[in-house]
Amino acid sequence: MAAHRRQDRTHQTPSGRGTRTPQPAGASEWITELGIGERQPPLQVHAGDCHLAGTRHRPVDRDEARRLLTNKLTACGHCQPDNTLGRVIQPPLPHR
Repeated sequence: MAAHRRQDRTHQTPSGRGTRTPQPAGASEWITELGIGERQPPLQVHAGDCHLAGTRHRPVDRDEARRLLTNKLTACGHCQPDNTLGRVIQPPLPHR
């Protein structure tokens, strides 16, 4: 039963790699995780269906998500919205 649920979450492509499950109608495609405090500054950008976003977040549109990432806001390492949004990622420097 659990394997069946796991399979429902991810659609398989011909290459065998999974793709993101389509979001329900009305769900935001992008969200920003908010900090603690009165002003609640944005901390990270996530895909709308990322389970690591936490409970303090707000929806953002594609343009705002790109702007936030351009202004040095970190992207979630799990859902990697920066790759989906087309932001160029610098490869990590090799260790010496």
